[in-house]
Amino acid sequence: MYNLLVSAGGWSGVRDTIPHGRLFEYTEPHVRDRFLSNGNIDFNALTSLPSVFLEETYDGGVNQAVWVGTITRSRISGRDIAIDYAYDPTIRPLTNSQLQNLAGELDIDDFEFSRTHWAVKEIDLFRILLKWGQVYY
Repeated sequence: MYNLLVSAGGWSGVRDTIPHGRLFEYTEPHVRDRFLSNGNIDFNALTSLPSVFLEETYDGGVNQAVWVGTITRSRISGRDIAIDYAYDPTIRPLTNSQLQNLAGELDIDDFEFSRTHWAVKEIDLFRILLKWGQVYY
């Protein structure tokens, strides 16, 4: 499993937010239910997953950097979810266009590239990245 985090404003590299109402968009219900208990979000379980940080693709933005990393802390902050994170230095950044080429294998719908949200995908992210040569040794 992995987190897919898409933001219209991109990612600063340290701390950002996602609107609370956009958590679990494009996530299968049975996957979402693994991270919810009586309406409470299991942030500890979510932060244990690897994460992909993607800026929304806009016209001409096919070369935008896509980073793989780790969420180090997440919490509700008003109407948003605050996310602290770090990029993994052992994984080369991809571009939006490269990620779009892998979208089918990574269970990413086309519209997800243009919508700020936090999805959880039931896919082995590292297996796909290794297959396509994206991981440094």
